[in-house]
Amino acid sequence: MIFVPLIPMCIAACMGMIVVAVSSYFKRKNVIALIFSFAMIGIIGYIAVSAMKSGNEDSIEIMLSKQITGLYPISRLFVQHTNFPMYIGMGLFIAFFQQQFFYICKKIVAMKYGLLNTLAKTTSRYSDNKKSYNRKSIFLALYKKEMGRFLSSYMAVLNAGLGVILLCVFSIFLLFNSVEQIGEASGIGNINEYLSNFAPLFISSMLSLSCPAASAISLEGKNIWILQSSPVKVKMILNSKIAVNLTLHLIGYMISIFAFMLKLDMNFIQVINLIIVPICYSIFITVIGISLNKKYPNYEWESEMMVVKQSMPVIVSGLVGIIALITPIFLNWFLNLPITPVLQIISVTLLVISSEVYIKVSKSNFI
Repeated sequence: MIFVPLIPMCIAACMGMIVVAVSSYFKRKNVIALIFSFAMIGIIGYIAVSAMKSGNEDSIEIMLSKQITGLYPISRLFVQHTNFPMYIGMGLFIAFFQQQFFYICKKIVAMKYGLLNTLAKTTSRYSDNKKSYNRKSIFLALYKKEMGRFLSSYMAVLNAGLGVILLCVFSIFLLFNSVEQIGEASGIGNINEYLSNFAPLFISSMLSLSCPAASAISLEGKNIWILQSSPVKVKMILNSKIAVNLTLHLIGYMISIFAFMLKLDMNFIQVINLIIVPICYSIFITVIGISLNKKYPNYEWESEMMVVKQSMPVIVSGLVGIIALITPIFLNWFLNLPITPVLQIISVTLLVISSEVYIKVSKSNFI
């Protein structure tokens, strides 16, 4: 089964090459690349949702199986047939489809790698002549610099902002669909009670996916000497990077809270959890991300992907976020503890940990 994703991965790589090639001809290269990328994600999501709505099977496993084989016909080779056993289909896939497709994709990339690398590093030949020289506070100047740095990075926005974008998409989807319809499609009986209890964790999980603070210091790269030599306190530099992360979370948080409160019938305690729990998780993952990046920075990178997707602070902060998310689920499912007080206790614990880590990091005299 490990060979199944190879062809979709090659197709995704080809789509990425198309995005790089097309966006390189525009003035706002990063904006165009993000629009193309999110448009592709939206098309795939629309196809998946349409398939889910059209499924009328009694078993959700059968419905999902038909949707997968419909979207990815080659996966039929991995299904047991009456005409030939499954291992023959797997052999055909590995021996023919996978090798041939992967070989062709590799050859194309090898031949055009120089061009693609040049296009990816191409900067706009246009520049804005309108400059503002209004005086600002030090924190605001650092915040605007950090926000501009984040928004100008296609890799950072696409990866560190993906969780917030998915949260906004699901919230909008919830607004235009009935809760009962979602329950029927997912096979969950009491969907309102289920979502009311676990909505805070769902929002928190999407916010935890978006942690630009875990790579914010490393993204300074070889220009880190500017911050190191500036007469600005380390605490203020860290606060500006934390503020960017919390601003990003705030966008998805506000939209999702509005959607869930409007569509779900929740009691007072559930509403309090919905409001408070995601805030605690957001602060926790942000502080953990910035502290890990401060302790293990990487300034000698050649590609932003190395620090945005593959650096140790990003990976470890993601694992810490997963542990923080599955802990209340584990306590509820396996120990039968009520989810509401469990979330409240976990949230307070995360706030205490965040405070201790933040105080320790902000006392540092170097970055």
